[in-house]
Amino acid sequence: MPKRNIKGLISKIILFYSFFYVVMKIIAILFQGAWAIPNLIIAFPFVVFAAVGWVMLKRDHYSWIYVIAGVVIISVVRYYEMEWLVDIHRYFNPVSEFDSPKVSSNLQLVLPLLYFVNFSR
Repeated sequence: MPKRNIKGLISKIILFYSFFYVVMKIIAILFQGAWAIPNLIIAFPFVVFAAVGWVMLKRDHYSWIYVIAGVVIISVVRYYEMEWLVDIHRYFNPVSEFDSPKVSSNLQLVLPLLYFVNFSR
């Protein structure tokens, strides 16, 4: 019975999923008029997973930490993606200077980090 490399298989799935997710986000921004900043921020973890996965694929050495983190991050981002896209768009494009936009409780932990990457100021 051949030995199955489940860790390597799942790592490759995460790599290919991350790569195609980033490609689809870029296509959506360029050709479908999707919001650029929110989509690029949402796609950033997938860029990291694709880069790390590519290095692991080239070295043919896989990690359970990559597999577990990949599954958890991909699941969380996909679950909250639509809500976070709208919230990030509202954060970078407020209605007025005096009226702060409503931000969901799920994104309130992430927004302080985004303050330092605020491109609109």
